[in-house]
Amino acid sequence: MKAIAKTQPAPGAELIDTPVPRPGEGELLVKAAACGTCGSDLHIYEWELASRRKIL
Repeated sequence: MKAIAKTQPAPGAELIDTPVPRPGEGELLVKAAACGTCGSDLHIYEWELASRRKIL
C-alpha cells in the first residue's frame, strides 16, 4: 500500500510502499475512503522549529 512518511529530520515527506498490515486477534483492518491532514501535520511537513523540538 502507499503511505506518506516522514523519513528524515528535514522539510518534506515521502510517498512510500509499505506492506498492508495484518490485523491480530481482536483487531480489524479499515480501508479509508478519504482522509485529511491536521494543522500540526503541515508544521511537521515544513519542519518548523516547534515541530523539531517535539519530535527530536
